[in-house]
Amino acid sequence: MPDERTATEKPENTDMRAERMRTLKRWPGQQRLGPKYWRLWSATSISGVGSGMTMAAIPLLSVVYSSDPRVVSLVTAAAFLPALLFGLHSGAIVDREDRRRLMLAADGVRLLVVALFAVLVVGGRGSIQWLLVVAFILGSAEILFENAASAFVPMLVSRSSLGSANSKLLATQTVSMQFIGIPLGGTLFVLAASAPFVVDAMTYAIALALILAIKGSYATSGRNAGDRRTVTAGPQGTVWQDVREGAAWLWRHKPLRGLAILTAALNLAGATGESTLVLYASRVLGLDERGYAFLLSLLAVGAIAGSLVAARARGRFGTVRTLGAAGAAMGAGFVVPATTSSLPATIAALIAVGAASMVWNVVTVTARQELVPDVLLGRVTSAYRVVALGVLPLGAVLGGVVASKYGLHAPWVAASALMVGASIVAVMPDGLREIDRRLAVARQPAGPAHKDGQ
Repeated sequence: MPDERTATEKPENTDMRAERMRTLKRWPGQQRLGPKYWRLWSATSISGVGSGMTMAAIPLLSVVYSSDPRVVSLVTAAAFLPALLFGLHSGAIVDREDRRRLMLAADGVRLLVVALFAVLVVGGRGSIQWLLVVAFILGSAEILFENAASAFVPMLVSRSSLGSANSKLLATQTVSMQFIGIPLGGTLFVLAASAPFVVDAMTYAIALALILAIKGSYATSGRNAGDRRTVTAGPQGTVWQDVREGAAWLWRHKPLRGLAILTAALNLAGATGESTLVLYASRVLGLDERGYAFLLSLLAVGAIAGSLVAARARGRFGTVRTLGAAGAAMGAGFVVPATTSSLPATIAALIAVGAASMVWNVVTVTARQELVPDVLLGRVTSAYRVVALGVLPLGAVLGGVVASKYGLHAPWVAASALMVGASIVAVMPDGLREIDRRLAVARQPAGPAHKDGQ
C-alpha cells in the first residue's frame, strides 16, 4: 500500500504508534472532542436526569393543586416567561463574563430552589403560588445556563466538530431528561411528591462538581482555554449597548432572522398543544401519573433517532430542505392528537415529533454557531432565543384558554396547522434558501472575516 506521508512528515516511532493505538481504543469521537467537552457532556447528562424528574413533577403537582386548564397552563407559562423578560440581557452577560462561571451560578441557583421547594412540599406547605414562583426561577436560571452553554461549546471543540458535538450534547440532554428523568420522576411522584425535587437537587450538585473540573478561563477576550480559536475583543460598551449590538446583528442577518421567526412559529404551536398535555393524557387517554411520564419519554425515543440522522441529513440535503422536512414531520405528528383519542396513534406521533424536533434543534444550533462571530455569540444567541422562545408563554396561555373553551383536542388542531404552514415557508424561494450559501462562505478558511451580519 503506498505511503501517503508528505516529504516533511516524520515516520512514527514505537512510542508514537503505541499512543495512537491507545487513542483509537477510546470512545469514538473522544479524541476529537476532548476531555473538557466530555466533562460538560457528563454534567448535562446527570443534571438532565434530575431536570426531567422535575419536569414531570411540576405539571403533576399543578393538577393536584388545581384542575382548571387555565391555571395549569399558567405554570407552563411561568417557566417560559423568563426567555422573554431576561433573554437579551443574559446574552450580554454571557459575552462579558466567564461562561463556565455563569453555568456554575445558574446550576447553584437551581440546586437551592429545588431543595427549598422539596422542604415546602414535605411540610405540606406547597401551593400553586409557590409552584409558579419555582417554575419562574428555574426558567430564569435555565435561560442563563443554556445561553452560556451554547456559547461555551465552540470554545471547547473545533469548528469542524460542532455538528458532532451538538448532536451528542442535545441527544444526551433529551435522552437523560425525557427517557430517564421523566419516567423516573413520575414513578417517584407516586411514592412521594417531594422525591423528584430532592433527587434533582442531588444531580445539580454532581453537575456543579463536573463543571468545576473544567479548568481554565472562558471569557470572550483573549485566547480561549481550549486554544482552538482566538477572540480579538469582547464587549466594550454598556449592557444595553451590547444588547442592541446583538439584536441589530441578528436583524441584519436575513437568513438567521428568518430562522428565528420560523422557530418562533413552531414553538408557539408546540406550546399551544403541549401546555395541557397532562390533562389530555388523563382525561382523553385515561393515563395515570406514570402513564403521563411514559408519554413524555416517547419524545426522547424519537430524539435518539433524530440525533443520529441530523448531521448526516444536513450534509446530504442542505440546511433548508432538512428543516422543511423536520417542520412538516412535526406538523403531521400534531395532527394525531388533534383528530383522534387513540393511545397507539399518539405514541407513534410523539416519537415522530421527538425525532423531527431533535433534527431541527441540531441543525439550527450548529448553523448559528457557524455563522455568528465568537465575540457576539452570546448576545446573538440570546436575541435569537428571545424571538424563538418569547412566544412560549403566549402559546401556553392560548392552549389553556382554547382547551377550556373548545375541549382538549382543539389546541392540537391550531398547532398542527401552524407547524405545517411554517415548514412550507421555510422551503419557499424567499424563505431560508440563502442560509446554505452563507454557511458555505462561513466554512471557508478566512472564517470570522466572512461572518458578518449583512
